[in-house]
Amino acid sequence: MFLLLLAFAALTHPVLSQDGSGLPTCAQTCAAGSIGATGCVPTDSHCICTSSIFFAQFGTCISTACSPSDQAAAVNFTESFCSRNGVTIMMPGCAVQ
Repeated sequence: MFLLLLAFAALTHPVLSQDGSGLPTCAQTCAAGSIGATGCVPTDSHCICTSSIFFAQFGTCISTACSPSDQAAAVNFTESFCSRNGVTIMMPGCAVQ
């Protein structure tokens, strides 16, 4: 689990430094667990951003683990991250669209 969190932090670091905001704490654990379920290498942003498994699990997790404002921030962060990696996403199963 620590390796996944570390990999996710490395994966998202460029986005954090570019826009000054980050993934809410409640969503970080959701992201790590969801990445682990995909079969993607944790640093393969294209694989993660095109994985329906990631978005289904991540959306479900943040809808229970995060407040509505943190859900919105997590969705915005993830959309921005994937967009910067050339992938336009929609998050199924997420309370905030």
